[in-house]
This record gives sequence, C-alpha cells and structure tokens, in this order.
Amino acid sequence: MVEDVALDDEEETTLLETEELTPVSREDQTHTEEHS
Repeated sequence: MVEDVALDDEEETTLLETEELTPVSREDQTHTEEHS
C-alpha cells in the first residue's frame, strides 16, 4: 500500500522528490556497494 502511494506521489512530486531523494539515494548506493 505504501509503495503504491509512493509511486503515485513520485509522479506528482517528481522534481521535489528527486531533489530530496537525490542525496539519500547517493548515500544508499554507497552503503549498498560497500555491503555487496
């Protein structure tokens, strides 16, 4: 349910979500790479 809402919200707030998630995504990728 949360995922569905998030997907719909992302379409509406693509720019806002992207700008806010950009740094988080980058950090998440680094952690994932280190974990792999």
